[in-house]
Amino acid sequence: KSTYHTDESTLEADPFRFSFYGRPIFLQEKRPFFSKDLDLFNTPINLFYTRAISNIDYGFNYTYRSDKFKLGAVYVQEDTVPFLPGSRRTFIAARPKFNFQDFNIGGLIVHTRDTLNGFKETVVDVDAKIKGPSRFWLIPQFAHSFNADGSGANMYNAYLFYESNSNGGPFMDAYYARYDSNFNASTLFNNYGNDYDEISFNGGYQFVRNTKTFSNISLNAGYYRARRMSDGFNYQNGVNFNAYYKVNGWLSASHFISYDRPDDFDINNNKITYDNLLGETFVKVLFGSNSVSAGFYGGKYFGSTLYNPYANFDFSFFGRLRLLGSYNYREFADVKQSIYSIKLDLKVFDKLYLRSYFQKDTYGRRALWNTMVQYEFFGGSNVYLVLNLDGDRLQYTRRYFKVSYEFNF
Repeated sequence: KSTYHTDESTLEADPFRFSFYGRPIFLQEKRPFFSKDLDLFNTPINLFYTRAISNIDYGFNYTYRSDKFKLGAVYVQEDTVPFLPGSRRTFIAARPKFNFQDFNIGGLIVHTRDTLNGFKETVVDVDAKIKGPSRFWLIPQFAHSFNADGSGANMYNAYLFYESNSNGGPFMDAYYARYDSNFNASTLFNNYGNDYDEISFNGGYQFVRNTKTFSNISLNAGYYRARRMSDGFNYQNGVNFNAYYKVNGWLSASHFISYDRPDDFDINNNKITYDNLLGETFVKVLFGSNSVSAGFYGGKYFGSTLYNPYANFDFSFFGRLRLLGSYNYREFADVKQSIYSIKLDLKVFDKLYLRSYFQKDTYGRRALWNTMVQYEFFGGSNVYLVLNLDGDRLQYTRRYFKVSYEFNF
């Protein structure tokens, strides 16, 4: 595969979201140049997060697949600073992977070079998936970064889980990861960067019964801690409990409660510890191919009270029209934020489609509206007419009456 000045006009915009405990928001890869081969480049801890590459000038991608062996290699060049001459960043990544019935092993190498500041780094990874007794699986991972200043650092990760059974029974998982203070990877995606470790234990039981009501009940409890190693600062340190049950064929619900003791700093930069007590209730109703869901998440959170109600719907009509919507509200301290969106997919007639997506963030004072008309013609090719608006009042036009063509041979 190859790409040149990758066109993103026909891609749906990323949804507006917010996160808790300072965690970054993972963005889904939608560009076909990357998205069709993510299964090859994925590692247990994501060391090649392709959304870290944004302004692609050009790229090449080679993949090989067989039953026992898979290989992916990619070269991409992007603008470090758009429209600034001489600012180029290149990425070279390669991943071989061997797949056997009870044992998989793979590796990854990612080399990054930035001409703007002379920066370069190389990350090398080895990971595996090993079947243990019964339904146990172990997934170990080790990575080393060769930094621009000549130093190096390591990342360690081990994940053990007991595979759940569709007929019910126990399940569990345990996880530990550690990032040295100078472990650097430009395309790494994790929770808190480097100089921290995290540990997690979860276990539960799923009850599956041949009854009309409460045919599926799942209960589990867990512990999670993320800690900065240099000073013992806890990003999170707490326990949680979760319950899910399917009331009948159209109604299901879940409940979650957590008690956490994260650290923070007061106005005098003294470390303090909060007692966070949060709960969540979620209900989903199905009727045919349609669904409506709603929930509430909230409680004591960093010395204030958090309120986070949300709702979603997904409706389909006559096999031609699909309508999706969501509403998410957050109130915490002096923040009052609403994020809502609506998406329309309409098959006007054979080969002609209308797609429209609108979302707004009241606190961030941002909104966008993407609308696209797509017509399919010979050989599976398409013509697109795209209108993208953004800004608090949709005052900015990013692409106006844009037409693009795609030919498949």
